[in-house]
Amino acid sequence: MSNYDGFLKLYKNAIKAEQEIIKASISNKPFNWYYGEYTENDQKYDCLTEGHVLIAFGFNTFAISKEIFETRGNRVLNIAELLEKNAELPYEPAQLVGTKNVSSNKDVCCVLQTKTGEKIFFNEKYKKYFTDDVEYKVHDSKSLIKIYDSGVFMGIIMPVYVRE
Repeated sequence: MSNYDGFLKLYKNAIKAEQEIIKASISNKPFNWYYGEYTENDQKYDCLTEGHVLIAFGFNTFAISKEIFETRGNRVLNIAELLEKNAELPYEPAQLVGTKNVSSNKDVCCVLQTKTGEKIFFNEKYKKYFTDDVEYKVHDSKSLIKIYDSGVFMGIIMPVYVRE
C-alpha cells in the first residue's frame, strides 16, 4: 500500500468525527471535540480529539470551519505539546487479537498484544474512527496507543486499564 492510500484513509477517518461535530453544532448541543495541529516526520496534520481518541487527517483538509471550536468555547489545543511526552518512548508493534467484555460496565475493549505477550486494552467504540487494517504501536499499558497506516500517522487512542 502506498503513502497515497494512507493519506486517503486520513480523510475517511476524519469524516466520522466531523459528522459528529456538525450534528452537535446544528442542534446547538455541546460537543467535547477540540481542534489542533501536529507534525510528525515533516508531515503536517489537522487533528480532532475529545480526550480519549485523536484523529489525524491531511493538513488544511478540514471540511468545517475551524472557528466553530472557538465560537463554541472549545479552545484550540497544542497537540504537539500533548504528544511530546511520549515522543522519546520506544514504541513497538502490537496486534489486535480480539475483544473483551468489561464486567464493571457495558463497554467492550479491544485487546492488543505485543510480541512479548503484554496485553493492552482500548475502548472498542473508538475503533470506528480508523480502518481495520491499521498498524498499532504501543509502549506499555499506560501510554497512548499510536495508529499508523503505511507509515502515515492516523491518530491515537488512550488505553483502558482492565484487570485480567
